[in-house]
Amino acid sequence: MILIDENKCDRCGLCTMVCPYDLVGDGPRLKSVAGTLCVECGHCMAVCPKEAITLSGFEDIEVATLKGRSPIDRASIKAMFKGRRSGRNFRNTPVSREDMKEIIEAASCAPSASNARPVKAYVCRDAETISKIRKRMHTLYNLMLKAMKIPGLSAILGRLEMFGMMSYALEDVLLSDSGRDMILYNAPALLAFSVPSLNPMGSGDAWLAAENAVIYADSIGVSSCFMGFFGILANLDPVMRKLLGIPRGESIKAGLVMGYPKVKYSREAPRRTMPIHWDI
Repeated sequence: MILIDENKCDRCGLCTMVCPYDLVGDGPRLKSVAGTLCVECGHCMAVCPKEAITLSGFEDIEVATLKGRSPIDRASIKAMFKGRRSGRNFRNTPVSREDMKEIIEAASCAPSASNARPVKAYVCRDAETISKIRKRMHTLYNLMLKAMKIPGLSAILGRLEMFGMMSYALEDVLLSDSGRDMILYNAPALLAFSVPSLNPMGSGDAWLAAENAVIYADSIGVSSCFMGFFGILANLDPVMRKLLGIPRGESIKAGLVMGYPKVKYSREAPRRTMPIHWDI
């Protein structure tokens, strides 16, 4: 709930301007529906130059004063985006609890539809559990590959554009006998983001949180890679859900392998700017 200290307020009107639901009227005064419709986004509190606005229930959260311009200049942030690579080669070193906590704190700052904050993080750093997840994925994808080779089914699926790519991904990459772990890349940590299964906006919230996580992770020397094959089975298989501790009613929307990198990249990889359609 929004609280306004009238003794500090200088009536600048900024809180009225930034409220996304128009709950702060001139004065400033809270409209009668504020108690019901406020999503506690904190815009009014963040914009107030006099610290006259607080949100009840957040007294234990420390907030810093912003110093004007972004602490990251455009050249630095662009260099970070261009230089970051998805990591699949990790040192055999556990990712510290402190680093994982910081990564999740950064993920928690991502935008959320109506500030609902439905995303939950699941961290797995236990080597034995990760090994069980890897073996389970190997077993299930082997079964899937066998099913794809059933004559009648393969004839039907073969008409789909993705069939050939999926078949190659399973047989020649995930399940290859190269001696490399192509399923979880020997990652010492897994990080999954879930949302309530029936939340219509949850997928976007989870992916935004995951992107925050990988960017912040890179800044503290933790490499990461999105793993779609991991998320698919985590939602379908009750054994994997139990290993990860995911209850019914939740869906994994983004899964990451994480660890301290074994290799260092020397230059950017080439990337073309996506196609742009200008209105004029």
